[in-house]
Amino acid sequence: MNKAKFALIASLAGIGFSLSAPIANAQGGVFGCPDGSACTDPVGYVTSTLKGSADGVAQRITLVGLGLFNAIEYQSEVTTVDPGDLVVNLTAGDLDGVDYTPTDLSNPDYFIEIVTGTHAGLMFDIADNDNNSLTLTQAATGIDIATESIRVRKHWKLGGTVSNPGVFGPSNEAGLLASDNITAADLIQVFSPAGSKTYWYAPGAGGWIDGAVFVNNVTLYPDQGIVVRRLGQVDIDLQLLGAVKTGVSGLTLENGFSIVGNVYATPVTLADSGLFTGSEATGVRANDTITQADTIRIIDGTGAIKTYWYAPSAGGWIDGSNFADDVEIPVGGAIVLDRKAASINFIQPEPYAAGN
Repeated sequence: MNKAKFALIASLAGIGFSLSAPIANAQGGVFGCPDGSACTDPVGYVTSTLKGSADGVAQRITLVGLGLFNAIEYQSEVTTVDPGDLVVNLTAGDLDGVDYTPTDLSNPDYFIEIVTGTHAGLMFDIADNDNNSLTLTQAATGIDIATESIRVRKHWKLGGTVSNPGVFGPSNEAGLLASDNITAADLIQVFSPAGSKTYWYAPGAGGWIDGAVFVNNVTLYPDQGIVVRRLGQVDIDLQLLGAVKTGVSGLTLENGFSIVGNVYATPVTLADSGLFTGSEATGVRANDTITQADTIRIIDGTGAIKTYWYAPSAGGWIDGSNFADDVEIPVGGAIVLDRKAASINFIQPEPYAAGN
């Protein structure tokens, strides 16, 4: 068992849970620009309720997803991709006066999203740019995006700055319980294949920390589910303002346990999620036996954890005894995925097209 998997199990065991109880409101713009032409995504907000602890001693956990994106900063067609697949070339002069270079390469500020073609939905971080090209942090090996359209967006940050606020605000505008002592504060956890990171707001440091390091600038990825562990006893409404994600989305489904956020500003049923494709190379592993299948855990409205998997003999999603195709992944929520199969880039269909 890897350390990320162990940490996630330990974090979720025996602790009170809550559904994020979100409300979504979107307005304006045009849904979808399949040809990659300039467009404006609908804008709005997602409100997720972070339930408080019952007694200030036992932590209450909420799983949160980033149901909105930052606005599109740039959109155009790729002209060529340099050998090595790290440099994406665009029309000369397109990026005059633009600087996407992060101050900390381990926490990128901007990313590209492929909009058209067979790899639409995949996202890559930006390491640098000049006036007509983007250098990626990771080579797009085996992914031909020449002549395809891309969008550039700004990443969400944990705290951010006054001029560019993050998800929880540079001065804890979210209102989580603050303390210089980790044992007395509300905690934010994010998980990756390398393990987990825990953050909290420390008044003495004047910002978000992970112990000794100031972490306001930590990047939160679009599909990265977030665990909020609360000791504060008053419910908090966390409001995220941004642009509604349109088109397909590329999500990482890691082998083992991971938390995957709902990137769309709408509830998504298991049936409409696209997670079952018929092949574990492109979606979840299906099996009639829970121990052999990829499983998904969702917190229901009562705070109970329910486990689901795709059973071929049932012809759909089940929870063991009940058919579960209509079970929803909430707006602003996340799932706990236990993946038995190998890690993949999963392309999720746009749920609005499914009638949600």
